[in-house]
Amino acid sequence: MALIKMIGGKDYTQQLKNQRLASIGLLLVGIVGIVCYFTLVPGSALEDFTKGFYIGGASGITAGAVILLIRCTYLLHNPEAYKKAKVKDTDERSQTIIHKSFEIAGIVTFFTSAALLFVLAPFDLYAFRAIMTVMILFAAVFLAANRILERRM
Repeated sequence: MALIKMIGGKDYTQQLKNQRLASIGLLLVGIVGIVCYFTLVPGSALEDFTKGFYIGGASGITAGAVILLIRCTYLLHNPEAYKKAKVKDTDERSQTIIHKSFEIAGIVTFFTSAALLFVLAPFDLYAFRAIMTVMILFAAVFLAANRILERRM
């Protein structure tokens, strides 16, 4: 859903075409993960969790990409379904709900990560740095997006 809302276009047809291209990119990411699972993981000293992550993550990304690709192609070739989806996807109430949901998810994620830093610091410096990096990235993207949107609106 997040991908669908982030990829824009001048009109709904262009949005669907952009989403279809993005789904092809995601499909390639999933295929890379699956290829890595079958070529790099066998015989490696990786833990079971990591092996499961490769096949689970890659399979999920691949399945999601295929579903999105089928949806976009179907909507582009079926005028009735296109009209229904356009009304639903461009509805102002739906847009507000999605934006508010992203806002809440971002706030909860950021503050949960901040609390997690206190827990991780004495135990695992690598995990601490990873979470800190994600928080810095979050803040940098927020500030950049804020500046860009201030100029555009």
